[in-house]
Amino acid sequence: MPRPVFLSVGRVAVEKNLEAFLSLDLPGSKVVVGDGPARADLARRFPDAVFLGTKRGEALAAIYGPRPSGRSIPTSGPPAVAH
Repeated sequence: MPRPVFLSVGRVAVEKNLEAFLSLDLPGSKVVVGDGPARADLARRFPDAVFLGTKRGEALAAIYGPRPSGRSIPTSGPPAVAH
């Protein structure tokens, strides 16, 4: 997957305004983790984005990438960007 990776994690619904994120002209890849009523429409309209569906636990942690021992994965704040 081309880097950097821009990641959105959460419910995929119109009120989340993911269309604005997916419309940005960014280098690399856009990944959407989550499910919701807007997923099918957004996946159809933005075929270059990767839609992974709902992930929890270790599967979700793995998407954020490797973590140093003893450090937790942030659960709030700005979107994560992997380099």
